[in-house]
Amino acid sequence: MRASYGQYPDELMIDWRNTPRSAAEIYWPAVNTAEMLAMADKLYPGHALTAADAHTIGCTVHPGMTYIPLPTATSGSFAGLTSITLQLPSGIHYGEEFTVVVRRVTSRRVERLADTTAPAHLGWVS
Repeated sequence: MRASYGQYPDELMIDWRNTPRSAAEIYWPAVNTAEMLAMADKLYPGHALTAADAHTIGCTVHPGMTYIPLPTATSGSFAGLTSITLQLPSGIHYGEEFTVVVRRVTSRRVERLADTTAPAHLGWVS
Protein backbone atom coordinates (compact mmCIF):
# COMPACT_ATOMS: atom_id res chain seq x y z
CA MET A 1 0.00 0.00 0.00
CA ARG A 2 1.48 3.30 -1.06
CA ALA A 3 1.22 6.46 1.04
CA SER A 4 -1.16 9.20 0.00
CA TYR A 5 0.30 12.52 -1.12
CA GLY A 6 -0.54 14.16 2.19
CA GLN A 7 1.57 11.56 3.98
CA TYR A 8 4.54 11.67 1.60
CA PRO A 9 7.77 12.44 3.51
CA ASP A 10 10.75 14.50 2.50
CA GLU A 11 13.46 12.44 0.85
CA LEU A 12 17.21 12.34 0.60
CA MET A 13 18.02 12.33 -3.13
CA ILE A 14 21.48 11.08 -4.02
CA ASP A 15 22.62 11.77 -7.58
CA TRP A 16 25.58 9.47 -8.24
CA ARG A 17 26.55 11.37 -11.42
CA ASN A 18 29.73 9.79 -12.83
CA THR A 19 30.42 7.41 -9.93
CA PRO A 20 31.02 3.85 -11.17
CA ARG A 21 28.85 0.97 -9.97
CA SER A 22 29.91 0.34 -6.39
CA ALA A 23 28.59 -0.40 -2.93
CA ALA A 24 27.60 2.54 -0.74
CA GLU A 25 26.88 2.85 2.95
CA ILE A 26 25.15 5.87 4.45
CA TYR A 27 25.81 6.24 8.18
CA TRP A 28 23.02 8.13 9.90
CA PRO A 29 23.19 7.93 13.71
CA ALA A 30 19.87 9.78 14.19
CA VAL A 31 17.95 7.21 12.11
CA ASN A 32 16.57 3.78 12.93
CA THR A 33 17.37 1.82 9.77
CA ALA A 34 14.54 -0.68 10.25
CA GLU A 35 11.96 2.12 10.45
CA MET A 36 13.40 3.85 7.39
CA LEU A 37 13.33 0.62 5.36
CA ALA A 38 9.71 0.05 6.43
CA MET A 39 8.89 3.54 5.11
CA ALA A 40 10.70 2.79 1.83
CA ASP A 41 8.74 -0.48 1.48
CA LYS A 42 5.46 1.45 1.79
CA LEU A 43 6.45 4.33 -0.50
CA TYR A 44 8.37 2.76 -3.36
CA PRO A 45 7.25 -0.10 -5.61
CA GLY A 46 10.83 -1.35 -5.47
CA HIS A 47 14.10 -0.19 -3.97
CA ALA A 48 17.60 -1.51 -3.36
CA LEU A 49 18.07 -0.17 0.16
CA THR A 50 19.35 -2.54 2.84
CA ALA A 51 20.24 -2.38 6.52
CA ALA A 52 23.99 -2.63 7.11
CA ASP A 53 23.39 -2.07 10.84
CA ALA A 54 20.95 -0.19 13.10
CA HIS A 55 22.06 3.22 11.79
CA THR A 56 23.64 2.46 8.41
CA ILE A 57 21.80 2.07 5.11
CA GLY A 58 23.38 0.15 2.27
CA CYS A 59 22.70 0.52 -1.44
CA THR A 60 24.25 -0.12 -4.82
CA VAL A 61 25.52 2.88 -6.74
CA HIS A 62 24.16 2.89 -10.28
CA PRO A 63 23.64 5.55 -12.92
CA GLY A 64 20.81 7.80 -11.80
CA MET A 65 19.44 8.58 -8.38
CA THR A 66 18.78 6.87 -5.08
CA TYR A 67 15.91 8.13 -2.93
CA ILE A 68 15.73 7.55 0.83
CA PRO A 69 12.65 8.65 2.82
CA LEU A 70 13.38 10.91 5.77
CA PRO A 71 11.69 10.30 9.10
CA THR A 72 9.34 13.06 10.17
CA ALA A 73 11.12 15.40 12.57
CA THR A 74 9.03 17.32 15.07
CA SER A 75 11.24 20.42 14.77
CA GLY A 76 10.91 20.61 11.00
CA SER A 77 14.62 20.07 10.47
CA PHE A 78 16.53 16.84 10.40
CA ALA A 79 20.28 16.66 10.79
CA GLY A 80 22.75 13.94 11.51
CA LEU A 81 23.94 12.46 8.21
CA THR A 82 27.51 11.67 9.14
CA SER A 83 29.08 9.93 6.17
CA ILE A 84 28.65 8.22 2.83
CA THR A 85 31.25 5.53 2.22
CA LEU A 86 31.86 4.07 -1.24
CA GLN A 87 33.59 0.80 -1.98
CA LEU A 88 34.84 1.57 -5.49
CA PRO A 89 35.53 -1.24 -7.95
CA SER A 90 39.03 -2.34 -8.91
CA GLY A 91 40.55 -0.45 -11.82
CA ILE A 92 40.13 3.01 -10.28
CA HIS A 93 43.31 5.04 -10.64
CA TYR A 94 44.83 7.75 -8.50
CA GLY A 95 43.58 11.16 -9.59
CA GLU A 96 40.19 10.03 -10.91
CA GLU A 97 37.36 12.18 -9.55
CA PHE A 98 33.73 11.28 -9.03
CA THR A 99 30.88 13.60 -8.14
CA VAL A 100 28.01 12.76 -5.79
CA VAL A 101 25.28 15.34 -5.13
CA VAL A 102 23.04 14.95 -2.08
CA ARG A 103 19.86 16.99 -1.69
CA ARG A 104 16.85 17.01 0.56
CA VAL A 105 13.69 17.18 -1.54
CA THR A 106 10.16 17.98 -0.45
CA SER A 107 7.07 16.77 -2.29
CA ARG A 108 4.31 19.11 -1.25
CA ARG A 109 0.86 18.78 -2.75
CA VAL A 110 -1.88 21.39 -2.78
CA GLU A 111 -5.03 20.23 -1.03
CA ARG A 112 -8.14 20.90 -3.11
CA LEU A 113 -11.01 22.64 -1.33
CA ALA A 114 -14.36 20.85 -1.51
CA ASP A 115 -16.28 23.93 -2.71
CA THR A 116 -13.78 25.11 -5.33
CA THR A 117 -14.85 25.99 -8.85
CA ALA A 118 -11.43 25.09 -10.24
CA PRO A 119 -11.34 22.43 -12.93
CA ALA A 120 -10.85 18.84 -11.75
CA HIS A 121 -7.48 18.59 -13.53
CA LEU A 122 -4.90 21.35 -13.31
CA GLY A 123 -1.92 21.17 -15.62
CA TRP A 124 0.09 22.89 -18.29
CA VAL A 125 -1.60 23.89 -21.51
CA SER A 126 0.56 24.02 -24.62
